Amino acid sequence: MDTVGETSFGAPAERELEVTRTFDAPREVVWMAWTTCEHLPAWSGPAGWDLESCEMEVRPGGAYRFVFKGPGDLEVPSAGAYVEVVAPQRLVTTQSYDGVNEITNTLVLTAEGNQTRMSYRVRYPTTEIRDAALAPDMQQGMALGYDRLAEYLRSLG
Repeated sequence: MDTVGETSFGAPAERELEVTRTFDAPREVVWMAWTTCEHLPAWSGPAGWDLESCEMEVRPGGAYRFVFKGPGDLEVPSAGAYVEVVAPQRLVTTQSYDGVNEITNTLVLTAEGNQTRMSYRVRYPTTEIRDAALAPDMQQGMALGYDRLAEYLRSLG
């Protein structure tokens, strides 16, 4: 398992990436930050990118669609479906970028007193795509996103 800052990365299975981090916030607050369009723009997406459009229907069978806008007005849409929703502890979604390379994401939030341990597991269609996600620059980018989430959670008090 690699660690970047306070975020740890591992490959628990052939096509899977697991990211873990503990946040200094109650589980319900972390859940809210992950599952509402009001909070996602404050922390999600790569540095220098904005969440320009957010649509979420957080229920089993519901759909979501995000559009991130980056340098040079580049837009990257991401969409998927909610497979499993057990608030505030488990969220399973599908995700693809313009219908390409569908992945499955499993978010598990575990309450540890006033802190929350996040386990975020991503199952990719191929080992090669998973390996690209494990590259040091990709890990650094993800870790920075989770740093932004930690900072945002602190601002919520």
